[in-house]
Amino acid sequence: MTPPRDVKLGSLTTTSMIKQMQKSRTSSSVKSVTTSYNKWDTSVITEAKNLNTSKASQTSNALATLGAVADAMGLLNNILGGNDAKSKTVSNQSNNTSNQSLSPSGGTLSGGGGSGSVSSEVQYSGYAQNLNNNLNASIDSSVLTNVRQAISNGWSSISSSNLKPSLANEAVKANQALAQAQANFNALANQKATAEANVSRLETQADGAKNQSETAKTSLEQNKSNLNSSIQARDKMDEQLSSVNSEYDEACSNVKAEEKNKSSAQNELSSAKTSVAKAEASVNAATQSLQSAETTLANTPQTLEDGTPNPQYQAAKAAVAKARTEKQQAQTSLEEAKQCQETAQTKLNQVEQTLVQAQETKANVLKKLKQSESKYKDLAEKCDTMQDKVKQNQEQYDTAVQTYDDTTANYERLNSELQTQQGILTQYEAMENQVEALKDSASSIKELGDELDKHIELVKKTEAGADGISAEDKAKIEADVLKNSSSTEGCSASKTPLENMLASKDYDVSSCTGEVWHNSMNGVFGSSSEFESRGYIKNSDGSFTDPRTGVTMINVKGDDYEWLTAGNGFSQQVGAHVYNDLIGRDWPGAAEAVERAKSQQHVSLNGFDENGKPKFKWK
Repeated sequence: MTPPRDVKLGSLTTTSMIKQMQKSRTSSSVKSVTTSYNKWDTSVITEAKNLNTSKASQTSNALATLGAVADAMGLLNNILGGNDAKSKTVSNQSNNTSNQSLSPSGGTLSGGGGSGSVSSEVQYSGYAQNLNNNLNASIDSSVLTNVRQAISNGWSSISSSNLKPSLANEAVKANQALAQAQANFNALANQKATAEANVSRLETQADGAKNQSETAKTSLEQNKSNLNSSIQARDKMDEQLSSVNSEYDEACSNVKAEEKNKSSAQNELSSAKTSVAKAEASVNAATQSLQSAETTLANTPQTLEDGTPNPQYQAAKAAVAKARTEKQQAQTSLEEAKQCQETAQTKLNQVEQTLVQAQETKANVLKKLKQSESKYKDLAEKCDTMQDKVKQNQEQYDTAVQTYDDTTANYERLNSELQTQQGILTQYEAMENQVEALKDSASSIKELGDELDKHIELVKKTEAGADGISAEDKAKIEADVLKNSSSTEGCSASKTPLENMLASKDYDVSSCTGEVWHNSMNGVFGSSSEFESRGYIKNSDGSFTDPRTGVTMINVKGDDYEWLTAGNGFSQQVGAHVYNDLIGRDWPGAAEAVERAKSQQHVSLNGFDENGKPKFKWK
């Protein structure tokens, strides 16, 4: 990568910050690097914006600094392995407008046409302007940092496993971003050759148009000076006659007012012509973008080699839809700009007619004064001569304005098209780099996921110990016990002994008498009334639970005499198959409870904490 430009902005420098980030990378963590960058990035952008609102020389310094920031972000991406980079695109746009106006106070022409120039800062426009050049920013670097910490710091299997969904989500985002970036790059690649040819052509045409505009500006300024001089001389002469003739004073005021209105209308028309030229350039760019997007879509297969949907196809399809919308928007903007130009032209025509009428009224007053034997006859003739001079210079000025407007509009159109084509080439390189960075990101995330899986398996083996049960599996079993203990009201034959103990935690066991039931008991003889008298819990499904152990007895034969342990084996009198059939019919879920009990054989209840939550003890 090209070393970043070392630019000083206030107390900030590019090189010093890069060194700091590199040092942080080797001495601490990715997170510290990112934090350092974020602070610097915010400061640079803020200070550059402040400079951008001041002098032109400072503005160029700000733009140079922002360019250095972009370089620094690229280096940062390398420092962080392509996973934690952050980038920002800063665009600067300048508009060149012409300003011809009649000064309300002085009565003379002020301002002048300003000529544009091709920006030294390449601006993204057209298709390139609407591309997301920061797709890598969608990846949450904090998730990756947590995974790296889990591996390096030996997090437990449970804590490490909890990171897998988040990491999988980042993998999806990285692949989606890669597909979008690849589609964008393909679209730009289809425009690259055309853009290169257009840049070569437009640079020559824009330079020629610029020269024509500057020549027209020189002529405009000369004609403006001539017109201003004649207006000043006229107004000075008019003031003498107006002071003694109210009718002439009113006529002069009306002419001056309409001259100002004409100048304003000329400004509106000039601006409208420039807007039309730029809108035409936007339509051309949008048309090129649509053609490129359609070509990309046509050359992108819908499925991959394995038959799965191709994410690039969907991205290319979305790009076509977007390009169509943008072309329609550009066409609409052009039509609106043309309508504004027509409106401005109509307004100018109307104002010119009104001005002619005001000038005729003034001329009639002068005619009467010249024909009279008034002592102001000679003054009236001089005023009339000065007005004719203003009229002559006004016509020459109007022609110069027309020429300047046309040449400037032509330049603006060519310059806008040139910036569009330059932006395509610049964005092509940026998107090419982004595709490679996103490939690295997606690959790194996959590798990180594999490392996490290996770490989890290794930790599980360490955590399992003598019983061979990992901490993660133990947590799952405990969660399963809590879930099933509260799934139905009270105790039942469909729960394991441990689950029934939790369900009966508020039961007064002091009322229980007789033998303590346990899972090894096969046959118990007695009646339901005897069980109730001994303080055992009578369940809604007809079974009885010993709250001391959670063991539940069921009457398989229905004789209210022979009772069997719900969660254990079978009696000598009833075969296993008969037992399983019967409990499946009369006690749904009891067979599943038997299987769950096998996974719970190494865990027991060790009381409850101060919040009433059970404490488990693993044997």
